Amino acid sequence: YPLGRLPIAELKSALQHRFSQITGAAYGKGAYFGKVADFSHRYVIPGAHVPDQEAKALTPAQLEQRKKVHTMLLCKIITGRSCLGKSGMTKPTAGCHSAIDRLNDPQMFIIFNPDQILPVNIVEYCVG
Repeated sequence: YPLGRLPIAELKSALQHRFSQITGAAYGKGAYFGKVADFSHRYVIPGAHVPDQEAKALTPAQLEQRKKVHTMLLCKIITGRSCLGKSGMTKPTAGCHSAIDRLNDPQMFIIFNPDQILPVNIVEYCVG
């Protein structure tokens, strides 16, 4: 659903919190974005996004069903010039603005600055 239902400030705050929690990753300590949804789906935890206020209004059966829903944030990102990411990297190399997982046909983009991320939609879906 479009983000008109959620305040952008709340999402930006969540992104800032996410950045503060990053402790290590294969291509750097940034936010990872997949080129295609199938790739990103591997990292989605079903039921992870059930707000407390919503959960209180549901019956136990509805809550159990809601926990099967996958939630993914669709974002526009500003990659600028990208460099090859590496473990422990906290910012891109000089002259670059983001990192990638591989030079030929990258599948992941690593963003180190939350100001380069614009949340566009929240996608909710079930599998199977």
